[in-house]
Amino acid sequence: MAKESHLNISKDIIKSMDLGALLRTEVIYDDAFTGTRIIEYEFELGTVRKTQWYGAQKFIDGITELRNNNIGNKFNDGEDNAVGTKVASIPMHIWAREIAPRQKDGNQESLKKLLNSADFAPFRTKEGTI
Repeated sequence: MAKESHLNISKDIIKSMDLGALLRTEVIYDDAFTGTRIIEYEFELGTVRKTQWYGAQKFIDGITELRNNNIGNKFNDGEDNAVGTKVASIPMHIWAREIAPRQKDGNQESLKKLLNSADFAPFRTKEGTI
């Protein structure tokens, strides 16, 4: 019976190891809720699993640039109705965990409170409150 061992090792160490030919590559876990993906690489002499966390920094940098370009522009900018105004850009795994349940329940007050919270400030695309 094969014995399993789990080690956190760098890409450089893996590249230096002789594991034989690559036999199979498979995504064995992909969860938008947590933003985690695990890819399994099966070689002749062993198996390597790589864990990826969805790249958040490029996403956050884009939102920050958009927000900076909108400095001084409030959500409704003097309009009577702000329906259709983009108020935030939220990664899918966070949307699935935090926003979708509130939308499903129709809990607008909870959704507004969440979007106006300090935790969600990095995702807002304009100044002001919703």
